[in-house]
Amino acid sequence: MESGRRDRLKTPGGTTSDGIEGDCVTAEKCAIISGSPDTTESTVVTGPETTARVTAQEGPSIVTGQETTTGDTAQEGTSIVTGPGTTARVTAQEGTSIVTGQETTAGVIAQEGTSIVTGPETTARVTAQEGTSIVTGPETTARVTAQEGPSIVTCQETTAGVIAQEGTSIITGQETTAGVIAQEGTSIVTGQETTAGVTAHEGPGCHSPAGQ
Repeated sequence: MESGRRDRLKTPGGTTSDGIEGDCVTAEKCAIISGSPDTTESTVVTGPETTARVTAQEGPSIVTGQETTTGDTAQEGTSIVTGPGTTARVTAQEGTSIVTGQETTAGVIAQEGTSIVTGPETTARVTAQEGTSIVTGPETTARVTAQEGPSIVTCQETTAGVIAQEGTSIITGQETTAGVIAQEGTSIVTGQETTAGVTAHEGPGCHSPAGQ
């Protein structure tokens, strides 16, 4: 698999390099647990049917229960975790990690290397800047404007409508449709049963391998 100028991504499936179970396996910048370079890891656990994998930095952790709505401004590495049946609308700054549970909608402005992970049955509409990593789970729709080399990985049963610039790597899993404008050496790989409609500029590698 060819890779973008700045990012390289492994194929979806299995676990992350940190041993976390999930449908996305990533390398280098794209990580389920990832924040600013100076973040310190901390663990936040929420209730039933919720996954919390958060990198916390210099700030309190906020956990909300079921049927809860959080409208928070997170700064300086604060971790915010919402449970099932919850809507999280968060402005994340300075390496904040945000994790939302199942049946959750995340509308997030991520800046300065923030990591965002959304669970199953979740919609992520994110503006990613400055090397942000974004990972979406199964049955998820990712509509992302990627700038300055962020990595974007979508899992199975996912639709990716992405404008990729400056060497961004994009990988979509099985049963996925990729409609991508690729510029400046971007690598695009789509899995089996996948439709790739790609406008490629400046020598990107675009593949639809039958055996992925």
